[in-house]
Amino acid sequence: MDRGKYWAAFQEIVLSAGGRPHWAKDFNLSLDQMRTIHPGWTRFVEIRNRLDPGRMFTNDKLKRILGE
Repeated sequence: MDRGKYWAAFQEIVLSAGGRPHWAKDFNLSLDQMRTIHPGWTRFVEIRNRLDPGRMFTNDKLKRILGE
């Protein structure tokens, strides 16, 4: 079963209501969209850069979301 249409529609509904995606769930927001909906984004990235400079705790999804 193709769930892509369902999740895309769900994501639009949640975003229109001011919601944000759960980090453990799959979503297709861009880096720019994530920056926009998360007010503490810059601070989060600064802390991440300090605590995980070698990117030991990352994966393909985080690379896409965080732009790395």
